[in-house]
Amino acid sequence: MSPKKTMRFYRADNSGVNIRPHPDSSIKQEHRIYYHNFRTTHDFLTGQGLRKFAYRMQANLRTMVSKTEASSQWTEYKDLYVFVQQLLFPAAVEAMCGPVLLSLSPTFTSDFWEFDNHFPFFFKKYPRWLIPKGFRARDRLLQAVKSWLTYAHANFDQSMVSADGDWDPLFGSQFIRSRQDYCGKMADMSENAIASSELGMIWATNANSIPSAFWLLLEIIHDPELLERARHEVDQCHSSLSSPGNLDFDIDQLCKSPLLQSIYAETLRVYVAVFPIRTPEYKDFTLNNVLLKKDKLVAISSSVAHRDPTVWNTGRDNCHPLDTFSPERFLIYPDDEASGPLLKARKQELAPIQADTKEGPTFSLDGLSSSWIPYGGGQRMCPGRHFAKQEILLCFAVLVSSFDMKLRNSRKPSTDGRFYGLGALPPKEASPFLIRRRQA
Repeated sequence: MSPKKTMRFYRADNSGVNIRPHPDSSIKQEHRIYYHNFRTTHDFLTGQGLRKFAYRMQANLRTMVSKTEASSQWTEYKDLYVFVQQLLFPAAVEAMCGPVLLSLSPTFTSDFWEFDNHFPFFFKKYPRWLIPKGFRARDRLLQAVKSWLTYAHANFDQSMVSADGDWDPLFGSQFIRSRQDYCGKMADMSENAIASSELGMIWATNANSIPSAFWLLLEIIHDPELLERARHEVDQCHSSLSSPGNLDFDIDQLCKSPLLQSIYAETLRVYVAVFPIRTPEYKDFTLNNVLLKKDKLVAISSSVAHRDPTVWNTGRDNCHPLDTFSPERFLIYPDDEASGPLLKARKQELAPIQADTKEGPTFSLDGLSSSWIPYGGGQRMCPGRHFAKQEILLCFAVLVSSFDMKLRNSRKPSTDGRFYGLGALPPKEASPFLIRRRQA
């Protein structure tokens, strides 16, 4: 996707992602592409920047929901995953990139998912003649991004930027403007390379969170009792701006719900299969008597970590096996010592966790820093993880407050093994479902 010259530029950057470059690196500050990418993502997809983005996405998602054909009568849809894709992707892209990209390229959403369906083959470096549909979709996406950026740069004026500096109608968020600013100052970042970088960012912020949002939604509506409990949690998170026909959610409150957090964490434990990659950059490294050679890759399997029987609690009498979905796995009940994600022996290694009996169960990831790793770990942990959590939970909250839904089949779809190791696993089969609009 990027010219060979640009690939050499990326490979040459050995400065790391810290504010201060690695002492053995001679890369100029303005050429530290990994630092700038990491820092910008951290700055604008966490804290106040993320809050503004999430509220825009929520508004966009409500608009998309209002346009669906669902009525007050039960209507059958062929596939829940496609339904979630078609609602959540444009809502998220417009919140980040503004309205121009999608308005200039009406097929952007369908092209994106065609490209994503072929991603495992791109990862394996399949040639164009073997996956022509995938390459054609990628070509259209790249051209769409280039057309958007060309139009935005040609028509942008500083007066278009909102008073808080966060939004303009052409580039969208300050996140995108910042990326355009530092990439534009790098001589080796050509027009094609910048378009590739932005397409990569769009893929990274959607291709894992949207399948995860689907699985969370499916697991909840698959269990009517769980749906009732989760909907009750959502109902407690309406913001002060809500009205009967316009439900706004307090995103911070939504993301603090113990039950919703546990369902979210369990969704990623079960349905994410990723290999965080590390490498000794400057010299050989010894870890537990194992020699890791300089420049050699080290891959860590999240699936092994997420199903490690020496770490994870499976409840009394193994009632919650690790190969099954258990929505309360991450909840600690003050009156139930068998609750929580950790085995009893592992719990004893930690400081006591005090659950508030007035507030009910406590959500906990304590002791799981190397065992729950859907976003990787350490310094290079995915900087977009906070965005992903909010996107996933907002998707559920908006949909479950807008619609009644029930699955046609009691059997859940299997995961698509082609994506194993690449992140969230999409479903392999369709999930037909019934839907009707809830009355205000």
